[in-house]
Amino acid sequence: MCGDLAKMGLSWSIFAMPLHHALAMDGGRDWIGSGRVFGRLDLAPGPSDLPTAADVVSALRRSGGHGTPWFDIEGIDQSSILPSCQMPAECDAIGGHDLGEISLHRADERDTGPLAPDVRIGCVSFRKPAGAAVLSAVVELVSVAGPTLAFCDSDLDFVVVSMEDTVDAVAGRWPW
Repeated sequence: MCGDLAKMGLSWSIFAMPLHHALAMDGGRDWIGSGRVFGRLDLAPGPSDLPTAADVVSALRRSGGHGTPWFDIEGIDQSSILPSCQMPAECDAIGGHDLGEISLHRADERDTGPLAPDVRIGCVSFRKPAGAAVLSAVVELVSVAGPTLAFCDSDLDFVVVSMEDTVDAVAGRWPW
């Protein structure tokens, strides 16, 4: 369904969350179990630290994507977080790696001002992205967050990306 919304020019988002964090949320296991799961939920490690804002930004940079950060990190110029799209009108048509509008969501759910580089991030969201760009970003996020659950805001498809996964290995089960 998210892909259909994109084709119609409507807003949609893909979220990426450390798997252990998603499963530990109140009702998380039931919510995930109510949809189609691509990948293995049993890969979730026990409780572990969530990635920091600095870790997440580093992973997003390694993914090779571009986008618009909808967050500030103390001491980092926002324009240096990620490159902006140089060809917005053509980007999607030529298979560009547009991550869309990116938000980092604090694990403590306080949304006050700029993020400290060491604040723990519970979820990353990508609004109106290219699906392939988010796939590359999620594969990189796994290196700092461990197995990661990706999902869309308008359907019940969930993809688990594990430490040994590559973009090519996940592409066949990536619905976006």
